[in-house]
Amino acid sequence: MKKGIGLVIIVFMMLVATQAKAQNKFGHIDFGKLYELVLTPHMDSINAELQKYQKDLESVLQEMSSEYEKKAMDYQTNSNSYSDLIKKTKEGELKTLEQKIYDFQTQAQQDIQKKQMELQNPYIEKAKKAVEKVAKANGYTYVFNSTEGLLLYAEPSQDIMSLVKKELGL
Repeated sequence: MKKGIGLVIIVFMMLVATQAKAQNKFGHIDFGKLYELVLTPHMDSINAELQKYQKDLESVLQEMSSEYEKKAMDYQTNSNSYSDLIKKTKEGELKTLEQKIYDFQTQAQQDIQKKQMELQNPYIEKAKKAVEKVAKANGYTYVFNSTEGLLLYAEPSQDIMSLVKKELGL
């Protein structure tokens, strides 16, 4: 009797699992490859704009460095004739300029990374929207990014790269 109930429970659980599997359609895509395919045609213009942005920042940094060098040379040349108060003031100015240059370099690096993401984001969004459109049109319940490696085990799923490339005209 206990074996019979156990068998009924197992059959019931298998039916529930089969029913759940039938309702969900899984797919996967190498989003890194897709992103690369979408981004590659635009890399020249992105790099050109990023280089222009970097040159603008470098120009400001060069001006700051020139000002520092000029003041440092002036201090070295005339420090013997300065009073203690003037020496202290000039040294403070030089330290302040050094800190400004350091702060500017640090902020410039962060701004360059931010600018790069800003320039690439439209293409990331384009790829995401294409995946979403293909998933909806083909009845996928879930689409996994196969490059993330977040799943330890999954039933085989369909790679939808060709469908998304077709959607993007690639």
